[in-house]
Amino acid sequence: MIRPHVLDEFLQSTDVFRGIKSSLQWYGYYYALGPTLAARLSAEHGPFDGGADVRWDRFYSLQGHDRFQEEVTDDFALQDDRVRLRGWLGARVPTTRVRVALEAEQLERSGAIPSRGLELTTVERRALGLVTLVF
Repeated sequence: MIRPHVLDEFLQSTDVFRGIKSSLQWYGYYYALGPTLAARLSAEHGPFDGGADVRWDRFYSLQGHDRFQEEVTDDFALQDDRVRLRGWLGARVPTTRVRVALEAEQLERSGAIPSRGLELTTVERRALGLVTLVF
């Protein structure tokens, strides 16, 4: 179940909601399938650690399988992508169970309804300071 990233743009572009996928019409999501690729690299040396990871998801809407398919007259396709990049550096505080770290993350989301010419891409960036207990 995916909330389309382009949903708000779609809602502003039309005032006709009948005949579309029932889950999209009633609840704001669609059913999807798609691939995911992920990779992670990390290293530790003494009290220090660091690493990076990346994850890419692509979602394609399922066509022709709505619970109320006989009522769907506009079964347009949707597509959503997510790319997440993350890196971190951390260190354990000597003689304690405390670990401190700095983390940076970027999340890029894009969505499209190709038949309607609607596309939207956004990028979010975060920086975090973490204090954790290590057991």
